[in-house]
Amino acid sequence: MFSLSFRRSVFNGIWFSQAFEYVPPDMRERFLTLLRQVLKPRGILYMSVESWMYPSFWKSLREFLSDLVLFCYWRVVKRKPLLWGEFLYYLSINGIRSRYSGWHYHVHTDKWTLIKLLNKCRFKILKLDLYNGYIYLLCRKTQE
Repeated sequence: MFSLSFRRSVFNGIWFSQAFEYVPPDMRERFLTLLRQVLKPRGILYMSVESWMYPSFWKSLREFLSDLVLFCYWRVVKRKPLLWGEFLYYLSINGIRSRYSGWHYHVHTDKWTLIKLLNKCRFKILKLDLYNGYIYLLCRKTQE
C-alpha cells in the first residue's frame, strides 16, 4: 500500500472504499500523498471511511464510548503502543474461513480529522455524507 508501483499522474480517479481504517493514523498523510501523486491534475478520489460518527448524536456517543473502551483496553490493560482510535478486535471463525480468524487491526476516525487531513494533502472536498457509521467523500486533487 505504501509502495505504489504506478508512475505519477496516471489515473483520472481512485476508488478507495472501506480500507482507510486499516491505514495506521501516523501513516495516513503519507498514504494520501501517494494517492495524490498517481492522480492526474484535477483527478478524483472517492473514499468511504468507517467512523464512530452517525447522524444521530446518541448513536455517535454510544459508538464513540465503545471505541474508547476498546482503545483503553489495548492501551492500558494490554499496554500496546496504540494511537487514539486504534484498536484490535477478534475475528471469530464462525461464518468465515479459518485463515481469516485472529486479531484484526482497526482505526475509526471522525469527519473533522479526515477533512483536516485531506486539506493538508491538498484535496478539495466536493461532497461529504455521513451515513450509518461511514463517511463518504468525493474529492478532487487541487492544482500543484
